Amino acid sequence: MADFAALAYGAAIHSQVALREHLAGGEYARHELSLVKGGGQPTHRELAHSSSLLSSHGRDLWLFSDREMGLRKSGQPWAFKVLDVVTFRWLTGRPVVEYELGKEGDERLLAFWFIHIFLPLYLTLEENYDFLHAGAVEVDGRVVMFVAPSTGGKSTLTEYFVRQGHALLADDKVATYVEGARFMAVPSHANYRPYRRAEDLGFRAEDFRDTPQAIHAIYALQRVAAEEDVRFREIKGFRKFDRLMPNYIFGFTHLRRKRLEYLAGLVNRVPLYEVDIPHDITRLGEVYGAICQHQSQSGGVGKSREPVA
Repeated sequence: MADFAALAYGAAIHSQVALREHLAGGEYARHELSLVKGGGQPTHRELAHSSSLLSSHGRDLWLFSDREMGLRKSGQPWAFKVLDVVTFRWLTGRPVVEYELGKEGDERLLAFWFIHIFLPLYLTLEENYDFLHAGAVEVDGRVVMFVAPSTGGKSTLTEYFVRQGHALLADDKVATYVEGARFMAVPSHANYRPYRRAEDLGFRAEDFRDTPQAIHAIYALQRVAAEEDVRFREIKGFRKFDRLMPNYIFGFTHLRRKRLEYLAGLVNRVPLYEVDIPHDITRLGEVYGAICQHQSQSGGVGKSREPVA
């Protein structure tokens, strides 16, 4: 089997599929996973329980197992189907994923769905990470995250930071876990999508971090009128739950209790700031500068930056 030294979400991926074109290499890995052409594991037709997931990128998504979705044990068979494109199959606790292409599937679409959707789903069900719908970049050597509702400007702001020379950790899905008393962000993959073209991983970031780093702060983006000022407000107490809970990805019932306990620790350890973002793309440089300055004043290292034209 070819080994493309591919790394995504802290997982070293061994595969005969040419994922290196889409993923960075790297030495650090918290998990290992093999992606192989299907043949040995139960097909979705053999699994009695199914759940329709929200459609994505114009495709219908389905999750199958041999028991109720709220139950989980070692060796449990699963199948994740992207209608007409690809089906992934695996067993709980075993780091081998089989794939089977559908009538519209090809290697490019296989790479997109495996990297962008399947890996976060798999790593959630395997209880390796808690995923947040967020962007993450380095600011003066520290990781900050951006959360926002859909179309709330998260990817646009993440792209702006990347184009100013900041290292990218993730554009859309941030894998997180606890290490001692620190909440860590795991780099996803070296691509960012400032647009919403379906089934496309986007641009390749030149500066991409391949090792987990502690989360220094989270910014919740709040759209305001174009003429409003950029303002910051620290969110405290139960309001932090209200702002972060909708940004969780994959809300499986059997993980709810663990997720609430995890989120309680996160909100106690990581500061959360609401920032007003004027609805005017020409003021993005101002927003960028304000966040850099805010980081410097709130404990970051270094000074605020002037945006690069």
